[in-house]
Parts: sequence; structure tokens; C-alpha cells
Amino acid sequence: MYHKGFLVAITIGTLATGCASQHSPSSHAQRAAQPLIVGNYQTLLPAAAHGAKPTWLSPGDQSHHNADRYALTAHGKTAQQAATEAFESALALLHPIDQVSIGFPTTATPKVTALWQNPANKQFHALVTFDRQIAYSHLRATLDGLDARTEQDRQQLNQTREPLARIALLNQVIERQQQRALLQKSLKKIDVTKEGRESPWDTRRWSLELNALLHNLLIAPEIEGDDQASAGLIHPLIEGIVNTGLRRARPFEADYVLSGQLETREQTLESGYIQANGTLRLTLQDSATKRRYGSYDWQLQATSLTAEDAKARLMSKSEQILKQDHRATIIGIATQLQAQR
Repeated sequence: MYHKGFLVAITIGTLATGCASQHSPSSHAQRAAQPLIVGNYQTLLPAAAHGAKPTWLSPGDQSHHNADRYALTAHGKTAQQAATEAFESALALLHPIDQVSIGFPTTATPKVTALWQNPANKQFHALVTFDRQIAYSHLRATLDGLDARTEQDRQQLNQTREPLARIALLNQVIERQQQRALLQKSLKKIDVTKEGRESPWDTRRWSLELNALLHNLLIAPEIEGDDQASAGLIHPLIEGIVNTGLRRARPFEADYVLSGQLETREQTLESGYIQANGTLRLTLQDSATKRRYGSYDWQLQATSLTAEDAKARLMSKSEQILKQDHRATIIGIATQLQAQR
């Protein structure tokens, strides 16, 4: 966990009961001039163990919130709970997407800089700060990197007409912009001007085009396997195609074939129960050339007293999967195909 071994600086002073508006004009300066106890997070809790109490600060106190430092507070029933909550809130702000963690400067790591207790309700409060400019620069660099890759995808989109390739590229730029939106949200909070950097693209147009491309795919459903049980899967697959918003077509007029296949095997457990294991596979292929573009697998399992019942339960699970929205399946196969080009 991130909160292990925090470095904590606790301001020492007299416990006051007033709110922020009741501090004298010089109170912030007086607190800043007071000595600090710096040590390991665990050993400093509670501060009373050192014969002193944290200076009372109200949750609205902005004495640590300026152009150089970003500050936020959290509260809890214990000092540790308050400190952990504040620290993890800071991390959520600084690491809105995984890419931010790469090369994140240690000089911008948030630190718990004050702990105090409200004498009225006994709630503990924690103040966490981090270097505003360093954090902003790293987040902005990550955002600029996303924008550069989005521009590359956009240029490639302008040169691509094949439907599956466009589906993969459109999904990629939309995902990048979703990540960018999370970065922008953090940037606007950290940025002194509260502006960040708005996206130069209209992502709604890309979303509309992606939906239209998926809707215009002419897909024929097919079930591989000659047994009666497998043949019964054709109807759930048809339902899934309809639920996805795809256009179901007859084989001779389809552009693509979406075929389903269920491979089953059985084993007897020590308990005497029969366990049916299955692999359900959906494969997208070209209707004319039979070229396989890619596939998705689901590993299934069902247990019963009889083999017949176990397989029936396996079939039921397969039907539920085939009935679901296959948008992610089609997009995933298109993305796999694009990565191989």
C-alpha cells in the first residue's frame, strides 16, 4: 500500500478551538515558525505520545495551498484513517491513468504534513501536500503524449477505408480521449489557472462513426459442430447479433461470418459429481475467402450429479454469453487484426 512509511511533519503548538475565520492575521505565520517533529508515519501516531498535540487547523485552512504547493484534507475517526484517506485522494488526483505512473517524479510524491483533531466532534484531520508545478508538468507531458498518438491515429484514419481497420482505429482514438479526459480533470484541479488544456478534437463524431460502422457490418451467424446440442446455439447467437446492433445477413450476402463453437469434455470428481468443462469460441471470418480475422474464447464449467445435467448447465451458460452484446468482441478482434498489420 502507498501509505506505508509515510514521512510526516506534525506542527506543534497549542490546541485551539476556533474556526479558520477566528485565527488572528498572524496565526499562519506563527504556526509556520513553530518547530516540526519529523519522523516515521507509524511512530508519530498519535502525536500525543511525544508529549505534544498537533496545531488545530480548520478543514478550510489554505495556509499550505499556494502557487507552489497543492494541498488537500481528509478526516476520519483515527489519525491514521484521516492520513490514509488524504494520501490516497492525492494519489488518485496525481495518477488518473496508469501511464502517469511511468517516470513519475519522486519530488512530487504527496506527503502528510499536518495532523489535527477537532475538539468538538473528536474527528481527526490530515493535510497532504505535493509540489504543484512538478506534478502539473508530468501530467501535462503525459497528456501531450496522448495527443501526439491520437494525431497519428487520426492521420492513419484519413488513409484507411477497410471497415475493420477503421473500427480498430476509431476505438483507439476514443479510448485515448477518455484517458485524456481523466488527465484534464486532474490538470484543471492542479493548474493555478484552473484551465488545464482542452481537447482539440470533437470525439462525438468519432463515436457516431464507430457506431455506424458496426451497424453496417453484414454478418451471417454460424454454429460449428454437428451435434444437436451445438445446433441449438444458433438462436442465442442470432439474438446476440441483434442485441449488438449488427445487421444479420444470409451467407451469400454477408461480408463476414460470426461462427460459434462449443468444445466440451467431462470428468468425474472424487465426490462422485460430474464436471463438464467447455471452451466457447466466437470467430470472425471473411464470408467470401473464409479468412479468419480473429476469435474470442470463454472457459466454462458446470457440475452436477449426472453428465447430462452438467452438460445442460454448460449449454445454458453458453447461451447467455451468445445472447450478450458482441460489440466488445468485434472491436477486440478488429484491434487484434490491426496490431498484426
